[in-house]
Amino acid sequence: MRRRLFRGHAVALAVVLLGIQTVATDMKAGGPLSRIRVVLLRPSHPGNIGAAARAMKTMGLTQLRLVRPKRFPHPDARAMASGAADLLEAARA
Repeated sequence: MRRRLFRGHAVALAVVLLGIQTVATDMKAGGPLSRIRVVLLRPSHPGNIGAAARAMKTMGLTQLRLVRPKRFPHPDARAMASGAADLLEAARA
């Protein structure tokens, strides 16, 4: 059974594709996203740090700052990062 592509679906697909292109462009050195820093203030669970790093990687953000983390580095942070270990290693505490 084939599904029909409605105009709304085509628009949503175009927006997603444009978003991917924007993220790819912004990830280059000097792009607008390169100036954004995500700051976690006193994160209490290391898993939250890893989850934030994973979300950042998905969105093309690269600068993670941690202010007085309770436990970092921690294996739970690495487990939750799932592919964003480079952001954890570059994070400044």
